[in-house]
Amino acid sequence: MNLVLWLAMGFVPFFMFADIAIKALSGVEKNSTLYFYSRVRPLDSLMGNALLLAQIFGLLLLLFVFLTGLWDWRFPIVDLGQAIFIFFGIALLGFGVGLTTLIVGHRLPILAWIVQLFLRRILLWTSCIFFPISIIPDALRPWILWNPMAHGVELLRMAANPAYPAPGVSALYFWSWVFLSVGIGLFVYGNNEELLVAAEGGGSDEEGDSIDI
Repeated sequence: MNLVLWLAMGFVPFFMFADIAIKALSGVEKNSTLYFYSRVRPLDSLMGNALLLAQIFGLLLLLFVFLTGLWDWRFPIVDLGQAIFIFFGIALLGFGVGLTTLIVGHRLPILAWIVQLFLRRILLWTSCIFFPISIIPDALRPWILWNPMAHGVELLRMAANPAYPAPGVSALYFWSWVFLSVGIGLFVYGNNEELLVAAEGGGSDEEGDSIDI
């Protein structure tokens, strides 16, 4: 596999995942003025941000694909459908993680900071961005493969080259994390949406009441 494309298939999906998750932590406060309109809910803003970031990072990765294709004079991805499927699965994983930690991060800012540090530091070095999983010794490989992002990144590279060695990588494990994170995130959000909107709109409502008086 072309080295530039190999690196791009690690960096681009990871930073898309991290940006979607981190923006979910701060997106509610940033867009709180929108929620005075009854038809606009925090979930709408979070889904819009996630979709926009997925489009931006998807175009960036597509640019790397076409540039390496021009360099090698061949299209570098063997299974394009699988690559698109895995890429949007990584975007959904970021959305689910961000949605799950939204309430805790909104109520306890210190935990939001810890989550951001964890996403930017710990996951960065365990997501197979800088190294293939095949070079990790057998004794250490399970410690890397607990991270679903490592599975997503390596599955994306396998879509480009079916012969790419990725021992221990599981599509079932990756998609289980995707659906579990989104499911838990929607459940937590659904039970806390009113508290979230009330916390953001409380100060403005009080101000409006004082003006009416």
